[in-house]
Amino acid sequence: MSAAFLIETPCGAILRAAKYITASLNKDYKPCDSFYDHVCSNWMFYHPIPDDKSSASVLEGLDDKLTEDLKGKPPFDLFEILFSDTLTHHVQLWSSEG
Repeated sequence: MSAAFLIETPCGAILRAAKYITASLNKDYKPCDSFYDHVCSNWMFYHPIPDDKSSASVLEGLDDKLTEDLKGKPPFDLFEILFSDTLTHHVQLWSSEG
Protein backbone atom coordinates (compact mmCIF):
# COMPACT_ATOMS: atom_id res chain seq x y z
CA MET A 1 0.00 0.00 0.00
CA SER A 2 1.50 3.33 -1.02
CA ALA A 3 1.84 6.39 1.21
CA ALA A 4 -0.41 8.31 -1.21
CA PHE A 5 -3.18 5.80 -0.55
CA LEU A 6 -2.85 6.13 3.21
CA ILE A 7 -3.34 9.91 3.01
CA GLU A 8 -6.73 9.37 1.39
CA THR A 9 -8.23 7.32 4.23
CA PRO A 10 -11.03 8.96 6.27
CA CYS A 11 -8.56 10.03 8.99
CA GLY A 12 -6.36 11.68 6.37
CA ALA A 13 -9.35 13.46 4.87
CA ILE A 14 -10.47 14.68 8.29
CA LEU A 15 -6.99 15.96 9.10
CA ARG A 16 -6.79 17.80 5.76
CA ALA A 17 -10.22 19.36 6.36
CA ALA A 18 -9.20 20.45 9.87
CA LYS A 19 -5.96 21.94 8.52
CA TYR A 20 -7.93 23.79 5.82
CA ILE A 21 -10.26 25.33 8.41
CA THR A 22 -7.71 26.09 11.15
CA ALA A 23 -5.28 27.71 8.69
CA SER A 24 -7.44 30.83 8.65
CA LEU A 25 -7.77 31.24 12.42
CA ASN A 26 -6.42 34.53 13.74
CA LYS A 27 -4.08 33.64 16.56
CA ASP A 28 -3.74 37.32 17.53
CA TYR A 29 -7.10 36.91 19.28
CA LYS A 30 -7.71 34.40 22.04
CA PRO A 31 -10.92 32.43 21.49
CA CYS A 32 -12.14 33.11 25.04
CA ASP A 33 -11.59 36.87 24.66
CA SER A 34 -13.03 37.36 21.18
CA PHE A 35 -14.23 34.16 19.56
CA TYR A 36 -15.64 35.91 16.48
CA ASP A 37 -12.34 37.68 15.71
CA HIS A 38 -10.36 34.49 16.40
CA VAL A 39 -12.47 32.47 13.95
CA CYS A 40 -13.69 34.96 11.35
CA SER A 41 -11.31 37.90 11.00
CA ASN A 42 -8.88 36.13 8.63
CA TRP A 43 -11.47 34.09 6.74
CA MET A 44 -12.04 36.48 3.82
CA PHE A 45 -8.30 37.03 3.39
CA TYR A 46 -7.56 33.31 3.06
CA HIS A 47 -10.84 32.36 1.36
CA PRO A 48 -11.97 35.14 -0.98
CA ILE A 49 -15.27 34.67 -2.78
CA PRO A 50 -14.56 33.39 -6.32
CA ASP A 51 -15.46 35.73 -9.18
CA ASP A 52 -18.03 33.27 -10.51
CA LYS A 53 -19.95 33.05 -7.19
CA SER A 54 -21.94 35.53 -5.13
CA SER A 55 -21.16 33.78 -1.83
CA ALA A 56 -18.94 31.07 -0.37
CA SER A 57 -18.98 28.80 2.67
CA VAL A 58 -16.71 26.35 4.44
CA LEU A 59 -18.77 23.42 3.18
CA GLU A 60 -18.63 24.66 -0.41
CA GLY A 61 -14.87 25.09 -0.09
CA LEU A 62 -14.44 21.58 1.27
CA ASP A 63 -16.74 20.22 -1.44
CA ASP A 64 -14.74 22.00 -4.15
CA LYS A 65 -11.47 20.65 -2.69
CA LEU A 66 -12.85 17.10 -2.49
CA THR A 67 -14.14 17.29 -6.07
CA GLU A 68 -10.76 18.56 -7.24
CA ASP A 69 -8.96 15.73 -5.41
CA LEU A 70 -11.29 13.05 -6.80
CA LYS A 71 -11.07 14.29 -10.38
CA GLY A 72 -7.33 13.63 -10.39
CA LYS A 73 -7.63 9.97 -9.38
CA PRO A 74 -8.01 6.98 -11.69
CA PRO A 75 -11.32 5.09 -11.12
CA PHE A 76 -9.50 2.03 -9.75
CA ASP A 77 -7.86 4.13 -7.02
CA LEU A 78 -11.27 5.50 -5.99
CA PHE A 79 -12.66 1.95 -5.81
CA GLU A 80 -9.65 0.81 -3.77
CA ILE A 81 -10.18 3.66 -1.29
CA LEU A 82 -13.91 2.92 -0.94
CA PHE A 83 -13.36 -0.83 -0.57
CA SER A 84 -10.56 -0.41 1.97
CA ASP A 85 -12.60 2.02 4.09
CA THR A 86 -15.67 -0.26 3.95
CA LEU A 87 -13.62 -3.34 4.85
CA THR A 88 -11.91 -1.50 7.71
CA HIS A 89 -15.31 -0.37 9.04
CA HIS A 90 -16.70 -3.93 8.97
CA VAL A 91 -13.61 -5.39 10.63
CA GLN A 92 -13.97 -2.81 13.41
CA LEU A 93 -17.64 -3.73 13.84
CA TRP A 94 -16.86 -7.46 13.96
CA SER A 95 -14.04 -7.01 16.46
CA SER A 96 -16.21 -4.87 18.76
CA GLU A 97 -18.96 -7.53 18.84
CA GLY A 98 -16.57 -10.15 20.23
